[in-house]
Amino acid sequence: MTTLKTAKLQAKRLRAALGDQAIDMGHGQCLELVAKLHGFRDWNTLNGVWPDPLRPIPKGWFQSGDAQEAYEFGAEPDPDTPDKMLACIRLRSGTTAQAGFGTLMQTVKAEDFLDTRVRLSAKLRLASTNGATTLWMRADNANRQSVAFDNMESRAQDGALQGTAGWVDRQIVLDIPRTASTISFGFYLRGDGIAHCADMAMEIVGTDVAVSSDTQNPHNRPANLSFSE
Repeated sequence: MTTLKTAKLQAKRLRAALGDQAIDMGHGQCLELVAKLHGFRDWNTLNGVWPDPLRPIPKGWFQSGDAQEAYEFGAEPDPDTPDKMLACIRLRSGTTAQAGFGTLMQTVKAEDFLDTRVRLSAKLRLASTNGATTLWMRADNANRQSVAFDNMESRAQDGALQGTAGWVDRQIVLDIPRTASTISFGFYLRGDGIAHCADMAMEIVGTDVAVSSDTQNPHNRPANLSFSE
């Protein structure tokens, strides 16, 4: 029976054979071809059926979510850049997707970001049938009440990834009020599938960068009260 380990070895041999014919193909592309040869739609789908154990959750991060017991959390090397690590959340093998989500997250003190505009950005990738993955960021006051929040779920464009999607850039921009005590952020998976996150960054930006949350960027007056649009 073919295993994930042998499938990776086949991709390595395929790349070497193509190189002998002066055909330059990346390791990731060879993985995709091997997956198709085994009858899978893509490598992420094969990886979901024959998963390698994930490496431990990266330092500084922790798992959470109202359905976290249904998911596995950790990291794995990027097939195209082996010295680069990807954060990963995936539905446990043999588990049926339920309502709820699992997230990898951090919580930091807000004091260095008070009265500033903060951008959280990352690359996301998803292999799923009925799931979705997204970034999220929330600022809480000392009473653990949310004072700023966005998870991209309500966006008409550039929002949560659904189904199967290759690497895409996503970002959240929030104004952090002086009343904030902590900032929590991360990415989550709801439903089935495998979600990867890479190149996350959190930085203070100028007011020329628009906030991404509708609650922080209200309309000037009521709109579409007839629900016709």
